[in-house]
Amino acid sequence: MEWFMGKKGDYGLPGWSGNRIRGVFARLASASAFGYNPPMRLVKTRWSLACACVVFSVLVMAMTLKRSDMGALFPIMLSVMSFVAAVLLVAPETAMKLAELCSRPVTNIVFPSERFTKPPLSYQIARRHRTMQRLEEALVEYQSIIENYPGEREAYLELLDVAAKLGDTKACEKYKARFKRQFGEEI
Repeated sequence: MEWFMGKKGDYGLPGWSGNRIRGVFARLASASAFGYNPPMRLVKTRWSLACACVVFSVLVMAMTLKRSDMGALFPIMLSVMSFVAAVLLVAPETAMKLAELCSRPVTNIVFPSERFTKPPLSYQIARRHRTMQRLEEALVEYQSIIENYPGEREAYLELLDVAAKLGDTKACEKYKARFKRQFGEEI
């Protein structure tokens, strides 16, 4: 490595020390991070250039489509490349928004929590805690089910069983009273 670096810290470039090169790489790395916001004049310049590329692409394509010989190949390729350049110029601002817009229908099917105010009814977690003798966690899960679905008779019965095993008489009395109010029966 000595042959490349020359003197210690000299990277073969006049005026470029090791710290200066590390600083340049650090700035480049921070520029590519998600939190980077370019100056507004740079964004406006890119969008203006993209608009010019689109106009150029449309004009060249319109003139080229009038031709029918093989000489039209180069202008068509130039028009397509100009359009691709316009897309790439606006991509930093539009890519994430377009990706979110396109993925929203799928995510609404897979993760419907954005539409519902309460979680879907499931006894799996509570019953799993119960079989693993993690009764405190099971009690919390059953309470959550009852808060979200007060008409679930099984949740009351299983919660009362767990509370009895824990020896939590306060919870037993509270949920027995709620059960009586909800269903008009005593346990």
